[in-house]
Amino acid sequence: MRLSTFRGVLALSLLCAIGGCSGKFAASGGNNSELQWKVQSLQRELQELRSTQPEIHTSAIEQIASAGPSTEPAQAEVVEKIRDEGLNRSQVMATLSYLTDVIGPRLTGSPQLLRANEWTREKMASWGMLNAHLEPWGMFGRGWSLKKFSAQAVEPQVFPLNAYPKAWSPGLKGTLTSEVFFLDGTAT
Repeated sequence: MRLSTFRGVLALSLLCAIGGCSGKFAASGGNNSELQWKVQSLQRELQELRSTQPEIHTSAIEQIASAGPSTEPAQAEVVEKIRDEGLNRSQVMATLSYLTDVIGPRLTGSPQLLRANEWTREKMASWGMLNAHLEPWGMFGRGWSLKKFSAQAVEPQVFPLNAYPKAWSPGLKGTLTSEVFFLDGTAT
């Protein structure tokens, strides 16, 4: 029971520190005096906990709880604007879809990476971000991109294989035909 009380003190103290108490209790029909009474009650329980279990260091929690709830309406207004933007005008899925479905996978140094970087810079600038630009981060080596690849069994029956070349593998001039071999993927 004492541990759950301690957790309650911690949760409410942290909630109050970020200004969430007034909005939380107002939404549930409470008022500021009710909130202050609950905070004071939890502070008393914290003092009792501290006196019976001195090994629990709660000075930071006490400091947060003693500050009391934030009654600054500007903070709640800002949080509400952020919430409204995220729930009603979010572009997260459209952005993710374009980067993954249209531009597609990309390796460091590849033309697709450059395309994704440039698209992202242009998107940020269109959102009004100032000084959106690309910055070099150093030499990496050669780039690599896949232009065309296919694999198929040709004997005794023709069928396509699900395969993909390893990144940065060299290209081939023409067709490569080889004997079939088995790799045991379970061995370590």
